[in-house]
Amino acid sequence: MMSNLKIQNGQTIQEDNELNFERFKIPKQKQLKIYLGDDKDDVERHKKAAKNLDKLVDQVKRSKNKSIGSTETQDDCTQLRGRKNSNSQIISDVLDQEEEHKKESKRGFQNLASQEIHLIKDRHLIFQSLTKSTSAFLSLLKNSGSKTKTQQFIERTVLLQKVVPKQMCSICHAEDFVKIRLLGKGACGLVEKQLFKPLEQEVAMKKYLREENLDEFDSEVYIMKSKQSEFIPKLVFYQRETQQIYMELGMVTLETYDLYLRNNRLEISENFAVWILKQLLIINKHMFNEEFHHSDIKPGNIIITFNELQQMKIKLIDFGASSIFPEDYWIQYTPLFQCPDLFKKVEQSLHLNRQEILFAEFFASCRSIQLLTLANHPKRKQLFLLESIKDYLSDQVICQKYSYLRVILQYMFELKSIKSIDEKDYAFLFLLLNIDVNTNDYLRDIENAYQYTETTNQ
Repeated sequence: MMSNLKIQNGQTIQEDNELNFERFKIPKQKQLKIYLGDDKDDVERHKKAAKNLDKLVDQVKRSKNKSIGSTETQDDCTQLRGRKNSNSQIISDVLDQEEEHKKESKRGFQNLASQEIHLIKDRHLIFQSLTKSTSAFLSLLKNSGSKTKTQQFIERTVLLQKVVPKQMCSICHAEDFVKIRLLGKGACGLVEKQLFKPLEQEVAMKKYLREENLDEFDSEVYIMKSKQSEFIPKLVFYQRETQQIYMELGMVTLETYDLYLRNNRLEISENFAVWILKQLLIINKHMFNEEFHHSDIKPGNIIITFNELQQMKIKLIDFGASSIFPEDYWIQYTPLFQCPDLFKKVEQSLHLNRQEILFAEFFASCRSIQLLTLANHPKRKQLFLLESIKDYLSDQVICQKYSYLRVILQYMFELKSIKSIDEKDYAFLFLLLNIDVNTNDYLRDIENAYQYTETTNQ
């Protein structure tokens, strides 16, 4: 049974009545407790907090040197989440250092989401050049009646990745986009499919509806700009005043794919599930190396798309909860995809280190794949509960259909007592997941899921 509609990167999906995938926010009051502690007499804890802030300043200085490019930023700066003023002299000292941190972070943290000076004066010349270089391709694409909508989608996505320059955000205007249709709407925002007129390219437009979501908007744009890679959708344009982000349109999310499997009484192939999990491990390690985290990995935030070689790719979306600071981890979260042991540390006012965060991110990735294996299982709701992991791993159906995948999930869910991932752990997991998989074998399945989504969204 399905109920309320939900949107993810250009896809409208229906949620389970039985499973809650809603993201939770830790209140700022609680974040203060986590960061500074409850006991005002605990001098050592406050000294430790002050020391952590010094480290943050150094981190921001390093990130600033990496991220300062050809953009100009506004003077305002979003504060680190989870802080407030205090009468305590010790906390006052900490806050003084925090002010220093905020000044240092103007260029390096969230304010890359602010307005930019147009470095290219004649944008029309740029668009003319881009259009000229792609017009023949677009003409061929339009006149190719033999190609399916899926094939055209893949080719347009490849085109977008090839021709959109890094300075595109500086030369676009909101008038360059026109709404095609609404893909979905939630409590905090909406997503539309829009046409990027200069390239006749379909893109996703995500809009935050509430003023209090500006923090998340800034975080998302900052990550998409400063950490752009093959694992993040191409950013085309954004407007801070209206909290709108225009980006590469994903083909299907794993949540949409799960819905397709359930409605058509199908099952995910074990090899395909292992391949997806391997890609997620690679993405998680990439974020670890680049010193940032996602914080809310789940099926709705994982998309299947294609790269410039028209090869199937996995990417993450929705970076509103992301940060370059470990102290911000799980400031927003979805309970069903959390590692319980590590979340206990957060509840005890302890921070996770980066290796623990890597474990938590991959744990959530494993939980996302676990959900796909339960698409049409009669005990889907019961076996996906965190407290039912032992029952899931011993379930006869799972043991028969996903025997190899089950070994990997058991290692993450049960056998690995130290909840962190170092280089040896990563090498071991990569070895386990490194099986020979031809993704072309599953292209038709993804095409069908895409067509199913397009049909249900009409």
